Amino acid sequence: MNKTRAILPKIVMLLTVVSMVYALSLSTVAAPGNTDVKVPAGVDAFSIDLYAEEVQPYAGIEFLLSISNENAVAIHSFEPVLPGASTAPISRTEVGDLFSIGFMAGSNMFSGNGSTLVGKIHFSDYKGNQDVTITIVEMRVNRLNEENKIVVTVKHPSETYTVQRIPAPSDIPKIKYKVTFDLNGGEWAGGGALEQEVEESANAHEPVTTRAFHEFIGWDRDFDCVTSDMVVKAVWKSIGDPSYVVTFRLEGGTYTGGGALTQVVPKGGAAVAPTATRTGYTLSWDKDFTNVTGDMTVTAIWTAVSGGGGGGGGTVTETKPVEEIEDEGPPLGAAFPFRDVLESNWFYGDVYYMWENELMNGTSATLFSPNDPVRRGMVVTVLYRMEGEPDVSGLDNPFDDVAGGMYYTDAVTWAADKGIVLGYNDSEYGPNDNVTREQLAAILYRYQNFTKKIPPDANEGIVFADERSISEYALKPVGALVAQGIINGKENNMFDPKGNATRAEYAAMLHRYLLAIDTEETEE
Repeated sequence: MNKTRAILPKIVMLLTVVSMVYALSLSTVAAPGNTDVKVPAGVDAFSIDLYAEEVQPYAGIEFLLSISNENAVAIHSFEPVLPGASTAPISRTEVGDLFSIGFMAGSNMFSGNGSTLVGKIHFSDYKGNQDVTITIVEMRVNRLNEENKIVVTVKHPSETYTVQRIPAPSDIPKIKYKVTFDLNGGEWAGGGALEQEVEESANAHEPVTTRAFHEFIGWDRDFDCVTSDMVVKAVWKSIGDPSYVVTFRLEGGTYTGGGALTQVVPKGGAAVAPTATRTGYTLSWDKDFTNVTGDMTVTAIWTAVSGGGGGGGGTVTETKPVEEIEDEGPPLGAAFPFRDVLESNWFYGDVYYMWENELMNGTSATLFSPNDPVRRGMVVTVLYRMEGEPDVSGLDNPFDDVAGGMYYTDAVTWAADKGIVLGYNDSEYGPNDNVTREQLAAILYRYQNFTKKIPPDANEGIVFADERSISEYALKPVGALVAQGIINGKENNMFDPKGNATRAEYAAMLHRYLLAIDTEETEE
């Protein structure tokens, strides 16, 4: 991941529509040009957060802005957020009749360390009967020279915001899809209904089903993050049947047909490959499934395709990681992209934080897959990013199953060298294996000891009903992280040590950890 960003001579504005009843946060960080500001019905106030990107210390900034229709909206106030900043009264310029808003101090006390939130312009009395444009015409950065005289640097961001009225969220119709469960000879025994109407990007509720003399294997396709009408069919295996179960993992792809994702295949038989798509990628599988001799999981390998160049022409393919897509982090102005992470989800804030800080990506451009298990390669990759991706050129990769050039290669090499992770043996790490909750606790415990950044205890005396199921090596790590409030239990006072940790749970644990050590450092 490349964390280098060009420092541009401009301001960046984050717009948030607010009211006294509720707040609608616009996730777009505006880039230069025209940006639409959508104000829901019933809301008559909104704010513009002003960011300045400066590389040298400065004493203050003055913003000059114009409003196309002053009868439709009013500037309520300006709120500086930098300590020591004194607000200048809101005034009008003699030339151009612009609004002047800003702050000042008696020295170059404001550090020029890149993008910094410097203040908020609060607007009120938005009528909403017509569009309003607000333009930041000029930005004047004030610095004091050696003679204590003001030197002004003038910049012209020319950023325009069109304020528009939209229906309130409750008035916008929600798209719903029909999910039908085919029990395939089984009987309904509770749980979700066999026919359900599911809102777009929500999950269907799984029914409970039984069938005499059969073992329930699972469902032939996923029904999380529903985006179309679908039929989901139960997969059964006769008790005593020597057949094997083949499970296909799509790794961020979208299922489109073909073989089921869960299949029962006779010994020596062949599974039927599912068909799936992922924009910009071609699909292959990590193992052969034409002669099945045992239960197996087949994982999709997605290969990015780009047009060939030079004299040879043709197609160039580059293998991408199966866990997460590689990107440069959220671009300036990017909106939160994951349609399977809703604001109503308990993990929304955790995933947003990890994405915004370029620590976790999605499994596709629009999916985070919060309920998928987190893998051993992914766990250390995020920790490696948190440490700034240190150079590993002088370190040896100790594991034969960690190939060069994979998204996790450097991270595993680094984590093994620091004692943060251990292999199954001297040569095997299992980068694509799932991580259990107790394994994850042990890894995070070792990471804390490596960084020497250990949060204070926040909980006392928590004893889980299944504590005896926690492996001996994980007892101390689990106890420490639970006491710190980094990892929580589940329903009925269970810890579920052998259960797989999900991507959402991992995002939540790291978010809690980063907030805890940040608070500790601030208090010190």
